[in-house]
Amino acid sequence: MAGVDAQNLYDIHTRQWDATGWNLDFGSARDIAVNRVRRGPARPEQVHLEPRRWTTLDYATIEAARPRPVRVGGGEGGHSPCTGAGGEARWRYRQSTLLGVPISAGSAGFRPRSTRSSICPYGIRVDVTIENTEHATGAGIPVELASDRRIRHRNKTHYRLSHWPIWIFVFFVTPAGPLIFDLFDSGFDTRMAVWLGVVLLGTGVAGLRGRLPGCEPHPYIIRFTEDRPNPFYRRVCYTFAWSGLISFAALNVAGLAMAIVTGVWNQGEIYDVGYFPLAIAVWVLGAAGWLPRVRPSTKGEGHERRYFYGAAWAMCITQPIILFLWKVLPDGRAGDVLKLVVFVAVATFVGWLSYRGKLPRTRPIVPGELAVSD
Repeated sequence: MAGVDAQNLYDIHTRQWDATGWNLDFGSARDIAVNRVRRGPARPEQVHLEPRRWTTLDYATIEAARPRPVRVGGGEGGHSPCTGAGGEARWRYRQSTLLGVPISAGSAGFRPRSTRSSICPYGIRVDVTIENTEHATGAGIPVELASDRRIRHRNKTHYRLSHWPIWIFVFFVTPAGPLIFDLFDSGFDTRMAVWLGVVLLGTGVAGLRGRLPGCEPHPYIIRFTEDRPNPFYRRVCYTFAWSGLISFAALNVAGLAMAIVTGVWNQGEIYDVGYFPLAIAVWVLGAAGWLPRVRPSTKGEGHERRYFYGAAWAMCITQPIILFLWKVLPDGRAGDVLKLVVFVAVATFVGWLSYRGKLPRTRPIVPGELAVSD
């Protein structure tokens, strides 16, 4: 990359703005057109500075398969081009103006990695900072920009079908907690077969009608930060999902703690006595709109979904581990202590990974300051 003085290249991008033929003033558009770095052939005598490399991309760390140009909208009239790849290169002008147009000093939410300086677009010297950046909060948690997410206008059939088993599982285990304990303790029986048939029928009809999250013909939430009413079916589904996540985790911890203290294993009785009071309490919170993803509005979806998926990851990982330990470890206080320690340790570690945005769907989605550039 080098700064050149090539009037023929310059005219290509200014001619249409200078001579409109209708006595219209396109001066503002012209300023934007010339405030760009473009490709073009140049003769050696037209080059003002020695060509230099802007930056080197580490292709092993690039997440986007097809990087696309984007524009940071900062201050009035600001234009700071960058690429849309992971480990992106962004330039920020240190001088206040270029060709009389105010230049943005950049935006918050980015962490600099390295810098370069000085290029000369079209023979006009401008000090430039080139940075390798990633989108992150002040605490270093990676974020996704809502304006960068691909807008999907319909859900494909395989996408809708892949969400159906999730809700089959949710509605099979959540309203029938003690029955599910018997399933893991004694195996599948007629009661469970009947209940599973009811769940298959109910969720199947709801899915065909587009009344299950993820099974809709068209996505309801297009932008994760827009204020839209949260549909009743979403609030019901996520309330029952939260009920299963909270109730089973709390009762398993309570059963292990009681077994350690008393030396007696009473997990079945704990489920019989404590499941429905705890589940109903969660249902009440959901009806009041006090649970993530169950609120009346979807405005906070960009953050609320990470809480939900963080809890889901924690329980989906810890519960099979505890079931395995329950089957292989001998009865006794030592085994119960080990189960409880493993449960808490794994849940804490998975929760930390979710907080740091390391697990799928646990990164915050923020409104963002990037817009696609043409």
